[in-house]
Amino acid sequence: MSRDDPKKVTFQADLRELLVGRARALKPLLAQHAAEHERRGELVPEVVAALDEAGLFNMSVPRRWGGWCCPSFVMADVAAELAKGCPSSAWVVSICNSNAWLASTLSDDMQARLFRDGIPRMCGPSNGIGQIEQRGESYVVSGRWAYGSASHHADWALVPSQFADGRICMTALPMSQVKIEATWDVAGMKGTGSDTVVAVDVELQPDQVCELSAVSVTRNSGESRFEREATDFWVVFALLRAKALGVLLGAAEGLLEAVLTGRDKPIIYYTFPRRGDSAIWQAEYGKAAAHIGIARSIIEKHNLYNDAAAERMHILTYEERSRCRGECAAVADMLVETVERLMNLAGSSAYSSANPIQRYWRDFSIGMRHIIFNSALGYEVYGKQLIGVEPNIVLSEHV
Repeated sequence: MSRDDPKKVTFQADLRELLVGRARALKPLLAQHAAEHERRGELVPEVVAALDEAGLFNMSVPRRWGGWCCPSFVMADVAAELAKGCPSSAWVVSICNSNAWLASTLSDDMQARLFRDGIPRMCGPSNGIGQIEQRGESYVVSGRWAYGSASHHADWALVPSQFADGRICMTALPMSQVKIEATWDVAGMKGTGSDTVVAVDVELQPDQVCELSAVSVTRNSGESRFEREATDFWVVFALLRAKALGVLLGAAEGLLEAVLTGRDKPIIYYTFPRRGDSAIWQAEYGKAAAHIGIARSIIEKHNLYNDAAAERMHILTYEERSRCRGECAAVADMLVETVERLMNLAGSSAYSSANPIQRYWRDFSIGMRHIIFNSALGYEVYGKQLIGVEPNIVLSEHV
């Protein structure tokens, strides 16, 4: 738990200043351990403790459970600041907040179970589906779920499971009762520990199981004994996409800063004593900075849009969500092009394993390959919606 009482921070501007300031202060610590995170395949305990002490795992949690009830634009800003120090750390924080928020949308009994001892850290690998069966008054779950980002630091895993009759539910597995299989061997985001969670006949109580029919775009239409908060009215994928883009934005901004430090280096075979003396280098750097600024503006626009809708208890319509997806696809393409431009400006030495610049490039490249950022799908979803093509290529609740 954070050392602060979130209920005492009431204004969004104050909350933004407080949490973004804490994230910025952690940048040196994160940068110091970024290479070690890659070698270990997880964050070091010192970093996890610092993030926890700063209250950054609690941002998405409603105040009823002691969280910050943070607007998504604040979480995106925090993620961007953390990513400038270590993109893997920013990704872990973003994932933990996504799953803590998801937990707060589940059944009342399941929420009470998960948050009864404070705010836990949660992972949510969803590539795979478990098998669940009822045995007396309890349930038994087995399965494998890939891409468990933050699994090494989690207390719970929220995973989908299916009954024999086809019903799908969300199940909360204590990490103490599952195994983590080392399968995350990729080029970037190595420190996220995005390994496979494996369960074999794990026994669960009824308050660890919730049918997914209650978790959807309209999930908050049901009755609850808890007072509603703004976080209860976010739409799943619109929130996750716009908030998590903050990680990739921060990686691009970190790369922008790092490339500038090399402006005094020479360019081989050219007469410039410093590459920064080249008008072309200057123009390309300016273009990259401008495009990153535009991307930041669009990301903030959509997070503020999501937050404003939630504040007035409005569930974003399909049309609104498809527009957000299309415009966020444009942000993804803009950032991909810009990151490549910056690596060209940095030169071939930037790809040396000893150069921290290449970590921004690798982490950004892997993070941007997450399916929620796929620009081709985003454009097609938006285009089909605009011209009235039905059915669309993505289920409504996944837009």
